[in-house]
Amino acid sequence: MSFLSSNPRLTQNEGLAPAYNSQSEQPFAKPPVAIESYIQDLIEQRYQEQPEASVVCAWDGDFTYRQLNNLARSLVALLSAQGVAPEVFVPIYFEKSRWTVIAILGILHA
Repeated sequence: MSFLSSNPRLTQNEGLAPAYNSQSEQPFAKPPVAIESYIQDLIEQRYQEQPEASVVCAWDGDFTYRQLNNLARSLVALLSAQGVAPEVFVPIYFEKSRWTVIAILGILHA
């Protein structure tokens, strides 16, 4: 905090490591690479490669890719039974937890 109070205006990125300084001088030197996949497809691919790897580490617990896949698929079945399909709006609202990822992934798959 004393650094910030004695240097209220950081004009030369003094607080950043040298690697970050060079990147910030030309932030758009390399355009981002477009990925032609949906996030749920990338997660599915990683599940196939490493099903027991940890994917969610949250304050209320962890999930492996296998657990994530199984729980999300169960949610997809429940959502589909309630009429959720592509282009159907599904609001979600709850505190941050490991279950947030399950809800989002289940909705994306439904």
